[in-house]
Amino acid sequence: MPNVGAFDLVLAADVMYEERSTRSLARIVPGLLEHGGEALFADPGRRYEPLFRELMQENGFRFRTEETTVEVEGRERGVTVLVHQVRRR
Repeated sequence: MPNVGAFDLVLAADVMYEERSTRSLARIVPGLLEHGGEALFADPGRRYEPLFRELMQENGFRFRTEETTVEVEGRERGVTVLVHQVRRR
């Protein structure tokens, strides 16, 4: 992947569908973040979210997770979404 630079903030939502994409995400995030930067990932509790957390922690990142409910038009109940803040330790 070409170097696209490093950023203070990286945002992504619902990107952990498959194991291979989750592993790829964990590999590219460190190169995308400036020193002191953070990444925010919104995830509705996909199967590979725990793998992403594990891989990032192994690479020196810490997680802070908040749970929120998002109202969706046409649904009786909202959707629970986990918002992960990822930073280097």
